[in-house]
Amino acid sequence: MPPNASLADVVEHVKPGVVKIEVFDEQGDVIGLGSGFVFDRRGWVATNYHVLEEAVRAEAVFADGNRFPIQGYVALWREADLAVVQLGRTPSNLRVVRLSNDRNPKAGSAVFAIGHPHGYEFRVTRGIVNSVTTTDRLPEEVRESVRQRRTHGSTPPNHRWILHDADIEPGNSGGPLFNSRGEVIGINSWIDRRLTGGFAIHVDFLRMTVQQKRFPQVEPLQKYRQDTKRQALLRFAQLTAGAMQELIGRAESFRWHPTTPQQYEVLQEIAMLATALYALSHDEDLDMASRQRFRQGFQQIQQKLAQVRWPLQQRRRICHFALAPLGRVGGQREGLFCFVQVLRVRQSGEVYELTCRVQGSRNRVLYVLSPKAAQPEDHLLVLGMVMGHRIVQTPQGQRIFFPIVLGGALFRGVKQ
Repeated sequence: MPPNASLADVVEHVKPGVVKIEVFDEQGDVIGLGSGFVFDRRGWVATNYHVLEEAVRAEAVFADGNRFPIQGYVALWREADLAVVQLGRTPSNLRVVRLSNDRNPKAGSAVFAIGHPHGYEFRVTRGIVNSVTTTDRLPEEVRESVRQRRTHGSTPPNHRWILHDADIEPGNSGGPLFNSRGEVIGINSWIDRRLTGGFAIHVDFLRMTVQQKRFPQVEPLQKYRQDTKRQALLRFAQLTAGAMQELIGRAESFRWHPTTPQQYEVLQEIAMLATALYALSHDEDLDMASRQRFRQGFQQIQQKLAQVRWPLQQRRRICHFALAPLGRVGGQREGLFCFVQVLRVRQSGEVYELTCRVQGSRNRVLYVLSPKAAQPEDHLLVLGMVMGHRIVQTPQGQRIFFPIVLGGALFRGVKQ
């Protein structure tokens, strides 16, 4: 690129080398979405490992709409949350982005990110470098947050992070952070909402991944697949159970009737907690005492909710707030606290798949996976966790994403 190229020109040049990564489970449902970029003509794509860790299969989608299967891992450094994957086929017009050689990007220098926050494809945001630091120099509470995000050991203490204020959200994970010349200086990995900023892994660690962690041959995605759903449930229950009384107290302070998105977030946390407690209370891999403790916590939430009255206006307001987590595609799991009407019921083994419609909505449909049966036309209060999305293709070729919710608690006959 010429040194005086505009941001628009730079974006136009590098955008064909950025991909959206869609992650699928055994049923073909989308359970994750992230970003990545092509950095080698052999069809190597860099991304975060956490984007792919639950993948049975995955696809890379380019800006022109063309899709290519991901064959497997070329290199993997799980502790650093970095993965290099091989495209099963490479497009004839493959665009490769350049990696920067700048070991210490200057604070205040211009950057931009391209990614797919909440499913909005190839969104461009810009900002500046705030600082470059290492894991061991982060504040203690931030280091703890990084540690909790890693399920495969601690992040290396010398791990270099580029802190920047380009707007990134869930769905940007694994995507490139560019300098003003269109060179990749980092891989966007996570956000700290207190700083309204993002953390990108320095691109040098991508080079180290290829040099030190490359496999002799391409390894299938399933070989390194992790059951992070159970890990997340267990971690959430253990971390949050001690704060359950505080959460319930906060909900009771507004009578369980949220009037702001911030108050609805309290109900989301309770829904996540109820989902975790219910699932773990039936987990045969846990000892009896642990299962009983989780069961008692779940029952306490049940008892509190049984005392609440839900006027029609309040149910509509809660359903309105629920449209936000239901509408976000990809990224982190979120709690769902919502009133639904059951449309269809299908049993698969010990699990019931309930096709539901959000009450008061004409076309907002979701799938609720529940160990409890329900009947068509039932009206339920669902406390659950948005786990992924099912793709339905219309006759016109449009792809529609329908949320899949792990239902921790279903309540019938709620008081009005």
